[in-house]
Amino acid sequence: MNSSSVKKVFSDFDGTLTETDGSLSQYFITVLDYLQKKKIPLSIVTGRSLSWGHFFITHFPQVDSVICEGGGVILYRAGNGVMMEENLVSEDDYLFLEKVAFDLTDSFDCSLSLDSFGRRTDRAIDLYKFKDNQGLKKQIETFLREKGLSFSSSNVHLNFWKGEVSKSTAMKHLLRKKYPNYQIEDCLFFGDAPNDESAFESFPNSVGVSNIQPHLNSIKYRPRVILNGKENEGVKGVLNYLMGEEKAS
Repeated sequence: MNSSSVKKVFSDFDGTLTETDGSLSQYFITVLDYLQKKKIPLSIVTGRSLSWGHFFITHFPQVDSVICEGGGVILYRAGNGVMMEENLVSEDDYLFLEKVAFDLTDSFDCSLSLDSFGRRTDRAIDLYKFKDNQGLKKQIETFLREKGLSFSSSNVHLNFWKGEVSKSTAMKHLLRKKYPNYQIEDCLFFGDAPNDESAFESFPNSVGVSNIQPHLNSIKYRPRVILNGKENEGVKGVLNYLMGEEKAS
């Protein structure tokens, strides 16, 4: 899929639109400006909290919409510029999640991530807390599974939630809601981690930046294109792919 046929770009954030250490760089702004120049709307698809979604929408006018919390909440600008917000998790599931999150922190020596206070449809634990204790991570995953919750790992968090939530489901919902003239085949998705797998499965045009390589053996559905080399890690890989496709078209 070359850049001339792309009508819509979806992209994971951490490790994909950031450097691999999670920091923002000039490459991120260059990607935003490139897509704006090409009049290609960008949706950030992230496991980060709803509060981060508000930040993206209000501080980066090039970002057209944001899917937060792994697909639990959608934010977008309406035609009149007003920010719209839509939850994809029911109130019952939200209340159940609250109870399980309380029980988890009460049962294990592990606190929730600081940004969990800005979350609505999921909760998160910082992965660095398991760096020297993978056994604790397995115990928590077993606890969540027994409670009927789903969970997945990004580059920075173990996220967990109740209900049918995925990046892919939210992306398809956003297409129907805001971009009814676009088909899945018109879209390009960038990702780098196991929590992007639903998008790799459902979207035929997907790209994994090169730092996805360590995760490839742990996922069933891989991106259609997998980039290689340190020069294609994170946001540099996104920019290189977009520019390379433009040169090839």
